[in-house]
Amino acid sequence: MSENVWTHERTSCAACRGDISAARQRKHAVYCSDACMRAGNRRAYREANPKRPFTTATTGAIHELLVSADLLQRGFAVFRALSASCPCDLAVLQGDRLLRVEVTSGVYQKGGGVNYPPHPPDRFDVLAVVTRDQRIHYFPESALCAP
Repeated sequence: MSENVWTHERTSCAACRGDISAARQRKHAVYCSDACMRAGNRRAYREANPKRPFTTATTGAIHELLVSADLLQRGFAVFRALSASCPCDLAVLQGDRLLRVEVTSGVYQKGGGVNYPPHPPDRFDVLAVVTRDQRIHYFPESALCAP
């Protein structure tokens, strides 16, 4: 890292080690360009959110099993799809009513909510979102009353 000895400002880019222009240095820039800033942000994100050692299909199967176990512990009868092309992941028997459950992965938003990919609402009755900390969030929450 190159620094200006008098001002302690960075003179070389944190991403590519190229020179930072005087105009950017006056703004206390760490990167020489917007492209280097995006590359640096991507690198920081990857370091903070390391990839899991398995595929997305395996992650999906793990999440389906986590949701199945949670629903079984709540006293529901749970049935799992045998094919990846089924319209929903799980079927849950609630009294004499059968509910379709779709399982997906989600992340926490800065505001505290949960963000997840869109799913066609006509293909499920309950959406189970599993976050990286393996917490399960059900939408709508009221759909899973005690059996």
